[in-house]
Amino acid sequence: MKKLLSLILSFVLLISGVVFAKNDTTSKNDYASKVLVGLGLMDAPKTEAEWQDVMTRGEIANIVYRILNYEMYDTISATWASTFYGDKTEGTDLITDLTSDELYNDVDLECEFYDAIAFLNENGIMSGYGDGYFGVNDPIKPLHAAKIILDIMGYKSFVEGFEDKNDMYTQLAYDLELIVANGDSMTKAECAQFVYNALGTQFDSNVGDNVSFDDGEHTILERYLKLSYAEGTMTDNGYVSINGSECVGADRIKIGDLVLNVKNIGQEKINWLGRHVGVFFVDENRENAYQTVFMLLTDKDDCIQIRGREVESYNKKVLKYYDDSKVKDVTFAGDVSIIYNYQAVETWDESLFTSPNSVIKLISSKNSKDVGVVIIEDYTSVLVQEISGTRVYNKILSPNASSVKDFDPDEKTVVILKSDGSVGSIKDIKSDKIVDVIEGEDIIIGKISDTVVDEFKIALSGSDRFGSYYSNGSNNYYVNDSINNAENKPLVSVGKIYKAYINSFGDIAWLSNIDTDSKSYAFLLKTIPEEYEDHVCRVKILNPINEWKIIEMSEKVTFSNQYGAEKKMYCDEAYNDYLNSYRGLIRYRVNEEGKISYIEIPIVDSGYNYDGKLILQKSVGYEDANSDGKPDGALWRDNGSIDKNLIVRHDSIFLVQNPELDPASEEAYSFKSNILEDYKSYTLDAYVTVAGSPNAEYVKVLSNVGQEMVLATDPHVAVVKDLYYTLVDGEEVACVDVFDLPQDKIGSDVTLYMKDSTVLNNVQNVFKDTDPDGNPITYDLGIGDIIRYSLDVYGKVNQIYLYWDYDKPNQTSSLGKTGGWAGTIDWWQDDQKGHTNPFGFSGEAVKDDAFSSIAAVNLRSLSGYVYKKFGDVLTVTTQDLSVTPYDKLADPTKYSTESYRFHINYKIATITINGDKISGKAFSLDDVKPYDIYGKDCSRVIVMGQNGGMTRSIIINDVTE
Repeated sequence: MKKLLSLILSFVLLISGVVFAKNDTTSKNDYASKVLVGLGLMDAPKTEAEWQDVMTRGEIANIVYRILNYEMYDTISATWASTFYGDKTEGTDLITDLTSDELYNDVDLECEFYDAIAFLNENGIMSGYGDGYFGVNDPIKPLHAAKIILDIMGYKSFVEGFEDKNDMYTQLAYDLELIVANGDSMTKAECAQFVYNALGTQFDSNVGDNVSFDDGEHTILERYLKLSYAEGTMTDNGYVSINGSECVGADRIKIGDLVLNVKNIGQEKINWLGRHVGVFFVDENRENAYQTVFMLLTDKDDCIQIRGREVESYNKKVLKYYDDSKVKDVTFAGDVSIIYNYQAVETWDESLFTSPNSVIKLISSKNSKDVGVVIIEDYTSVLVQEISGTRVYNKILSPNASSVKDFDPDEKTVVILKSDGSVGSIKDIKSDKIVDVIEGEDIIIGKISDTVVDEFKIALSGSDRFGSYYSNGSNNYYVNDSINNAENKPLVSVGKIYKAYINSFGDIAWLSNIDTDSKSYAFLLKTIPEEYEDHVCRVKILNPINEWKIIEMSEKVTFSNQYGAEKKMYCDEAYNDYLNSYRGLIRYRVNEEGKISYIEIPIVDSGYNYDGKLILQKSVGYEDANSDGKPDGALWRDNGSIDKNLIVRHDSIFLVQNPELDPASEEAYSFKSNILEDYKSYTLDAYVTVAGSPNAEYVKVLSNVGQEMVLATDPHVAVVKDLYYTLVDGEEVACVDVFDLPQDKIGSDVTLYMKDSTVLNNVQNVFKDTDPDGNPITYDLGIGDIIRYSLDVYGKVNQIYLYWDYDKPNQTSSLGKTGGWAGTIDWWQDDQKGHTNPFGFSGEAVKDDAFSSIAAVNLRSLSGYVYKKFGDVLTVTTQDLSVTPYDKLADPTKYSTESYRFHINYKIATITINGDKISGKAFSLDDVKPYDIYGKDCSRVIVMGQNGGMTRSIIINDVTE
């Protein structure tokens, strides 16, 4: 019997095929799920996790019911049903009037699957258990689901001719590749894949007589849904062709050589030019033939999307761009198609790719090395002042002819995209909203953005290789060029609160001041009561930039206490009831007379969301919070937190005072980045300024009783030029001349005065190595050393750590140049216990015996030689090129090669060493000597990184006169 079955199945399968690819279930059935939901055969679950829920008998009945009644079914999720198939009528030959209130004991009129189960039951497609129950909520067995599908494919009468019908159904299900799950159940995702496979499986019109088939209707998709399916690259989206030829016209698309009509499919036809798509459309023999019903992206191409500001260079069809701190490149195919603002471009140069406001899509076939299609959208952000007819006036510029965007459909094809991505109209553009306009020769597109950040306090501003940005303390928002070029450019001040208009690409398109009397932050050191002087209360504060101020309080002040309750009271009441013993962070506001009219002290967070209030989220001890036996030494760094609900970032503002000092003492200060000493114990009070935020913007630090005062300023990196003693006020003071690299300057010559002489001969290395007895390794400071130092509140150096030991022998060869990382003795050895890898933080060994990229994790430093220079991109290798020629990393576990962009605006210095003569100057690319030109006399480079990015770098040139 088995042999007979195999012969029969061989005949069946010879005339069977697959219209579209059956996806591998290992891809999580994503494509199949999207298709089933898009075609309206399944309802999308509320969450992604529900795709893993078990599929029930009632749910599979509903899917089959929708398939068989597809042209008549009114509640399909896809909105196009009535458009393509007209009005539905009752009483067709497929729909039976049902009069019974209870079909089965578990299926009555209240059951959501009643109609589906009644229809399948009456037509002999699916029935209950025989005990009065249907089992509507029971799991559907995969083989039972396959039997139902095989029956509607016409195999029922064919199977009737076999003695073992279940065996026949089983073989058909497996040989036609319908089954995607084993066992007694399947998930909703697996069911979606199963139905997707069945839709495109061809069946034989001669195997049964219970269903009549028209010529050409060989699949469920064709027979019941009256649809066809095609895959291919969208070469024309109705506005432009990637081949530069005349386009097929609006409301049409071209997939290869197939032209289809499109209607109500959102912005896909705009965005998917050049992409490989799957399209379901009305069969050519039906009314509304070639009308697109549903379309989705396949996984058969790769698309890299970058911003124009991220392009490093374009030269000879090689595009280099930044991916975080690394430079990557792509090559263009010889027949590449370039589309700029929806117009095919025949010739192009670098300027086409480098607009900071552009979005660039680089599309290539899957696993292809070359990009075949480049789509560039260059936009202008418009803040809508008013709309008059089809004309939109830009509020950023004064309303004149040049500031008007005209969406006149008689002049150009007009496409308005709403913020959810659906296609809208000019009526959807509202005043005080951002519209990003992309304007081509024959088309104008407006993308509406509804994103407005009402509470945007500027924590800092700056610029990097990607352009200008403003930061709210946790995120950097880049500035759209519209602001920089506006006639009425906004005056933006750090510390002020603004209303930020964010465009559809995530950039700031405009900032408007929403609070001219904005609140400020300060460390309240002492409140001076009125009886002391002129009957006026005063507060002594330290602001975040280390400025001391004494400010008068107004006669009446609004005070917000630790419970969030606001009360207006006389200033002496506030002093007596709250402020006389308070010392810590406050938020305050001054009136027009410059007097404090509002004071807010932090609310102790107890799980409530106090809107807009300053919150003391948690008092935290700097300790072993995760109980791993090690101190948590990186508490304040990015992504480092002592509590999962509290993030103390490296860019938080730290406010420090020693609790042993008199409150009136000015020995308190703030700093903006991490200079606290690793593995020392501090008490931190973390404050957040936005209710509900996990980010601590301010941190009050109290050093433990008996410990020396913590450091006062941001850490500097410097190169030691000379050491000597001099008299200052009659006392001999140790001095060090250095070429300094502060955080906010390129570099300069500075003389450092030591707190005491012991600082010079008690220098520790920055990597925290210890000797065999566990004692810290200390060094005497020498000329040529590269150090990190910090000052106390009096401006004296009270701590020095050594980065680079000028006299240190080369790690890998005694023949190489001297100079190397301090405290990294024998770090090449396999057993690295007790030694420090300069690529990682304290105590971290090289993982998997191979180097990590400096951008991959939170690294500190890399040292190497400049191998090549391409513009301002330097290729750096850790291989010692003064000893061994570059050989393309014969041992990648020992050496690493990275490329970095050394922009002149970065914190980089050039150091020249000639014996004991050390000189430094601002970085210049002309000073860099690459190996491919200078050989073993090439430049050395030190790259210092934190949080995945380059923070400082030093170029070293050794010269012999």
